[in-house]
Amino acid sequence: MQATLEAYQTLEGFVDAGKIITLGISNIYDPKLLEWLLGKVRVKVGVVQNRWYEGNGFDWKGEGAVLDRFPNLYRCH
Repeated sequence: MQATLEAYQTLEGFVDAGKIITLGISNIYDPKLLEWLLGKVRVKVGVVQNRWYEGNGFDWKGEGAVLDRFPNLYRCH
């Protein structure tokens, strides 16, 4: 997870420079890991993209993130 944080923080620099508008993350299935990441970054996660289906825990809410039921795309609020 540390490598993910470092990569995300690098991308935050592109947001600061106006080269990227929204940052997202994919393949993060543990709500505690998403909460950890949200607590470490400056730029809010705009999109969480996972392959969710019944039986893999797709129906969860993380602190700082509300994940609605969509097939592949989840927005953090």
